[in-house]
Amino acid sequence: MAPYPPIERWRIPEAACELTRESVQLAGRRRVESGVFWLGTRVATSIVRVVAKPVGGGVVEEPWQWSVSPELYAAVAAYDKPRGLTLLAVLHTHLSSRSPRM
Repeated sequence: MAPYPPIERWRIPEAACELTRESVQLAGRRRVESGVFWLGTRVATSIVRVVAKPVGGGVVEEPWQWSVSPELYAAVAAYDKPRGLTLLAVLHTHLSSRSPRM
């Protein structure tokens, strides 16, 4: 059995979509990949409550590559667990000649 229940339905507030887009847009203009973490409570219908943009040491934003160190994943866990949240999704961009879309 999986440690978390499956997510059957997502509730993604418009503000979370906007913050996600805004968080990765600058990197896209620099022609590098970027990403964010969606945090919330993992249940059948999961709601994205926090959009976290990893920055600084341990984050690689380059053309054709975005990665986050294990230490930053641990920092996310240290933030979310006391608040009753968990990492729901890791979203990242890919470079493309097409217009941005979600």
